[in-house]
Amino acid sequence: MFSAFGLFLISDIGWSFQYNYTHTALAATTTLLFIFQFVSLLNQPTSKNYCFTGVSIACAILSKYNTILTISGILLASLSIKSARNVVLKSKFLITLSIASIIFLPHFDWMLSTRNPILTIRKILKVEDVNGLNSILPNTNRFR
Repeated sequence: MFSAFGLFLISDIGWSFQYNYTHTALAATTTLLFIFQFVSLLNQPTSKNYCFTGVSIACAILSKYNTILTISGILLASLSIKSARNVVLKSKFLITLSIASIIFLPHFDWMLSTRNPILTIRKILKVEDVNGLNSILPNTNRFR
């Protein structure tokens, strides 16, 4: 824990993260929160720790979507440890996944209801029909 938070004492990392990369700093912090909570869950598999692990997963995913890759990797790697496997494969772990889903689902629903950013960019970059031409490429039918 000391070494993880000690990195913020380096001015380039501490200030640059806070100033330029706010989402990255938030993703790193929430991922650390998940790791600490997951270790706590492995040490004491109580219902409270299952709930807080779900909350930490949801916070990490909401901070940056690619943290789901880190969380998935940690959970998959924990399956190789017998004591962790006993905690993760219990039916109580559904509490963790349910809480994470309940917190994240409204945001996922909002993402689906808004316009797809890729389609919006494609529409903006679409070349308009100028003088009857349908595209910026030459009409190959005219040369036949």
